[in-house]
Amino acid sequence: MNRYTIVREEAVLLQRSSIVHVALILAISMVPCLGCRGSSSGPPGTGGTRQLVVVDSIGVPDGDSEYMFGVIWGRCFLSDNRIAILDKLTRSVRVFSTEGAFIAEYVLSGSGPGQFTDPNRLSPLRSGGFLVAGNADRKVAYFDADGELQTEVLFTEESRPGPIKIVATTDSSFVMCGFYFAFPDSGGAEVALYTDSSHPEVIYRRRMALMDPEREYRGATFMYFTAGTDGRVYISDSSTERYSIRCYEPDGECSHIIDLPYTPVRKSQEQIDSEIERNREFYRQRHGTLEGFSYAPEEHIYPTYLMQAGWNGQLWVRSSLKTDTTFDVFDREGNYLYEVEAVLPAWQSCDGWSIVVSEHGFLASPTNPELYALVYILELVEEPVSPL
Repeated sequence: MNRYTIVREEAVLLQRSSIVHVALILAISMVPCLGCRGSSSGPPGTGGTRQLVVVDSIGVPDGDSEYMFGVIWGRCFLSDNRIAILDKLTRSVRVFSTEGAFIAEYVLSGSGPGQFTDPNRLSPLRSGGFLVAGNADRKVAYFDADGELQTEVLFTEESRPGPIKIVATTDSSFVMCGFYFAFPDSGGAEVALYTDSSHPEVIYRRRMALMDPEREYRGATFMYFTAGTDGRVYISDSSTERYSIRCYEPDGECSHIIDLPYTPVRKSQEQIDSEIERNREFYRQRHGTLEGFSYAPEEHIYPTYLMQAGWNGQLWVRSSLKTDTTFDVFDREGNYLYEVEAVLPAWQSCDGWSIVVSEHGFLASPTNPELYALVYILELVEEPVSPL
């Protein structure tokens, strides 16, 4: 079977610090333009509410070092139901049983093959292994179930500087969101499928804008995405004006769009202040100083800003219209099913929650916790429970 690179491109124009979206869908390839066949949707709130509740946890404030974490930057269920946790501070992946018992630790620190100076993404492989990616390291590494390096993909071209987010779809392929640059004047976000090299096999969507000194083009073109174990890819533009998710088949054909009624919502001053503070702290940690820090937050809420796929073939969408622990859940065809709220402990303050939805279960960890880092193992229930 012949394989072609399929590109869907949207021009995003920046004019006097305002963003104007120009809906241009192009196909740059040897195949005709593939548009979405239709759209599907469903009214939110009509399918009832379910909850994710805590059943166990991994992590302690002091004691056994195997259970003490620095900065948790990734967590996932492996295909054999083991739990893998990426610690950004120790640059290692630790593996635990479903019951939370320590199994092994794989140290990734270094600059050689399979090593990272700044690992920040983790994704499971079907074989029981896992992927680790680092944007600063500009690479994605494959590890088997025993933590042995199998291969790695290096992003050495100036036009593609490396991964921002990855999701493994098979034992030899992954979908990645990263920035793409068409020098000398334009750049933007790109979601694409990679198999055995840094050249994409399928480009699902690319959004480009003229580059500007303040790098507004990055936020203007950014996209959120996820991919299921069936290879389907779901993409949402970082728009404050629409609740819209494009659903792609593995070969790049857009099968349908989830479109829900939406009216733009302005952020509260508290939300804006908290966002500025989080970005200030992130800048300080990364650069060791606040010199040169500048951040102008978007004034309106992004209706779809994180997505997960895998549990019973469903799509889970976190909407900032509610809370960062609430999901809208859709079936494979884009029909609305129900809402899920994660009931999480409040005994230590944090900036937010990272929640993992997979075919093997659910995990959650606090972002920038006040006291210590840990991972909660969750369970989906239909009967409401009291907050912890």
